[in-house]
Amino acid sequence: MVKARQDLEGIGDLKAPGIDGFGAKFFKASWHIIKGDVIEAIMEFFKMGRTIERHQARGSHTPLLFVIIMEYMNISLTKMQKDHNFNHPSKCEKLALTNLTFVDTVLLFSRGDQKSVEMMLDAFKKFSESTGLIVKPVNFKIYCGGIYDITKGSLINMTRFEEGHLPVRYLGVPLSRKKLSINHYFPLV
Repeated sequence: MVKARQDLEGIGDLKAPGIDGFGAKFFKASWHIIKGDVIEAIMEFFKMGRTIERHQARGSHTPLLFVIIMEYMNISLTKMQKDHNFNHPSKCEKLALTNLTFVDTVLLFSRGDQKSVEMMLDAFKKFSESTGLIVKPVNFKIYCGGIYDITKGSLINMTRFEEGHLPVRYLGVPLSRKKLSINHYFPLV
């Protein structure tokens, strides 16, 4: 129980709010009220190998469980990127950015070289095995930019992922580092 509280304290107050809109700050502030339910949900998750989707169907404390598990994934990827063989994409290196997590989507970033992609897949595989969260390869896509077609073909062959096409879209809106126009937001209306 102490470890769960320590892990919760390690999550930034405004980081990865749950799908119900409650961020980690809410769970920290109400810990004295909800700790029993949260510990029970975490123990059941690891004991029974239940997935987040099963907890969501039962109406359990999915947001906090989701935040804790995604923070664990982030920690796993942070450890991986400390290996000198891992290469960040040029725009992500300064921030040491390896992933973005949404409620139903995880974006993983690495440079388009075989070693970096292998390291990312290995770290994600270890995360999946330790949490029981298995993602079917059919749900993966690989997006490539600024690399030779032969390299892209090699990465697609190695990963067995379907090729995605840029720009990456979430909820129909393109993800971009540039300012979007009002027209980009029409899929949400």
